[in-house]
Amino acid sequence: MSIVAGQPAGDLPGAVLRKAGLRQECRQVEADWFKGEWTTLDTYALLGREWPRGAARG
Repeated sequence: MSIVAGQPAGDLPGAVLRKAGLRQECRQVEADWFKGEWTTLDTYALLGREWPRGAARG
């Protein structure tokens, strides 16, 4: 599983994802134009075998 989180207003999404056990795989600086400004995109990932036992898998 991987998640891309935009960072227009700080690192709160990243902190939540790291606390959930995901790791940051890459950072694309000023890679996306969003609401009139360039934003940085961070990609977080978790391998299937790292998924907590008993957790739903969407």
